[in-house]
Amino acid sequence: MSKILKISTFTQDVITIMVISTVIIIGALHFQATHKDVKAGYIEGTDGYSGYMFAKYNQLKLKGQCEYAKDPAFSEFKTSEEFMQGCHKYFEE
Repeated sequence: MSKILKISTFTQDVITIMVISTVIIIGALHFQATHKDVKAGYIEGTDGYSGYMFAKYNQLKLKGQCEYAKDPAFSEFKTSEEFMQGCHKYFEE
């Protein structure tokens, strides 16, 4: 003889809510991982994007101030040609 496992309606509802919540969280994490920000035509993670954001976050007022990125205090920034173009592009908008 086999016994049938009976699950209460409350337990079924809790399991359903947990499954739906898990699917929503996984979907949100996937979107966050695949979504890349774009500023002035530069995709997040590129040197150009970093240059653009450098100018924005540091509230630079003139193109010449982009040279500050070459200062040893900002050694975490790669001051490539693309970085400098991104920094200069900030002032064109």
